[in-house]
Amino acid sequence: GFLTIIGFSFVLSACLFDVIECSDHIRKAGYPGKNQGGCNKDVSRHFPPDPTEDLLDLCVTKAEGQQCRDLPAACFTCNYSYECSYGEMMNVSCTVSSSFSTSKNPQPSPCEGDRSVEKKVTCEFCFQTQEYSEHVCIPPCTRCQSIATPRERYMSNCTVLPHVFCMGHRNFYKMKTCNFTSGYRWSTAFVLSLTLGGFGVDRFYLGYWREGLGKLFSFGGLGVWTLVDVILIGVGFTSPADGSLYI
Repeated sequence: GFLTIIGFSFVLSACLFDVIECSDHIRKAGYPGKNQGGCNKDVSRHFPPDPTEDLLDLCVTKAEGQQCRDLPAACFTCNYSYECSYGEMMNVSCTVSSSFSTSKNPQPSPCEGDRSVEKKVTCEFCFQTQEYSEHVCIPPCTRCQSIATPRERYMSNCTVLPHVFCMGHRNFYKMKTCNFTSGYRWSTAFVLSLTLGGFGVDRFYLGYWREGLGKLFSFGGLGVWTLVDVILIGVGFTSPADGSLYI
């Protein structure tokens, strides 16, 4: 009788594992109807931002009564020397752009003084600027797998900050390493695995609700599955189901 119970438990667990594997493949394939990591429905925010509104504010609205030489870099069109060496300082001639806005309603900058100025800038392309201090990037729409080996990468859309002078396009794409967390704590997962792992609470906590049901109905695989999960979570092999990192 005892061996029959053990056999039935492992058969039930194996059947659940088959269902789990199938559903995981469907989820990762991204079939219609699956939420790919909670993407923002405003798809426009995941493309290079249109700087028109910002330029209108910086170069037209706030430029009233301001000296042209004090306008931010985004308001100028500069003649860069592309033969310079990266990182060296150079003098460039810049002119306040002729108009800012959409093609339907162009507006010149109302700044005062000479519209042509000399600027001393660093020789670098916009994509070579420092992130956070000189350019910002939009996070990905689809949550990538932070725990993949090698670490998964995603295409991000970046924009140079208005005060930065650089060569090339001020909006550009950049490959970034996936590195996001959803708030799961390793310590919490490990404690749950030690204390309530036999009921599948650790798996439920990490988002593996199917495996959690399997552990619950098989009494933790009669202890075997519980012990294995304690080891896997303890060494960090089992991570959150959404592919995020522990905090």
